Amino acid sequence: MEPLSVYDATAAELDLLAVESVSPGQCASALALARAIDSTGNATALSNAARELRMIMETLRAVAPVRAHNDRLDELNQRRAERRKRDQSA
Repeated sequence: MEPLSVYDATAAELDLLAVESVSPGQCASALALARAIDSTGNATALSNAARELRMIMETLRAVAPVRAHNDRLDELNQRRAERRKRDQSA
């Protein structure tokens, strides 16, 4: 299996964060830097781009909307609450 490119990994994280509507310029900059990292052979340029990408991604993670994460335990608790509510109204 071929390793994921920095561009693909960054694009996937941006999709997961859902921040394009909040900060489209920062998202575009992150993708441009990721593409530069994938294509550069110059160690200094690579280091600078990686540092800038890291800072932009930290900013985007901070402004990302909070998403509800339902796991199996959350589903069980929700069903239990619904069952109790149904039993009380009967």
